[in-house]
Amino acid sequence: MKVMIIGGGIAGLTAAIALEKLGMEAQVFERAPSVREVGAGISLWANALDALAAIGLGDQIRIRGFKNVRPEVRKWDGRIIREKSEEPAAPGVGVMHRADLLATLESRIDRRRIHPGHQCVGVSDDGQKVTARFKNGNARL
Repeated sequence: MKVMIIGGGIAGLTAAIALEKLGMEAQVFERAPSVREVGAGISLWANALDALAAIGLGDQIRIRGFKNVRPEVRKWDGRIIREKSEEPAAPGVGVMHRADLLATLESRIDRRRIHPGHQCVGVSDDGQKVTARFKNGNARL
């Protein structure tokens, strides 16, 4: 089965890896000229790490800069709003740089299946095939 994924961020790349593990041919279409991170860090909670481990990425995520942290909520200026100082951090809760997470995900997908520069402007289904219309042309599955 062929699958078209619109969006080559964390969710799109993770979906492509998971679907390929199930034997599907995933093509990822990203509007940006390249797959790149936006922002700095990302929190990964235990269930996110479990999901990444289920598609074979658990060890790679931990090796590429995952750091255990104590859960807390901060304001934009860094002041702590809420923390759980009386409790240890839950196993597997941590942070890593978005660039490291994206690089790990991208390394698991055949580059020929990632199509940057494809801004989706519409999708149609005629019952036989699905066609995605992109600002620069069409892609069919």
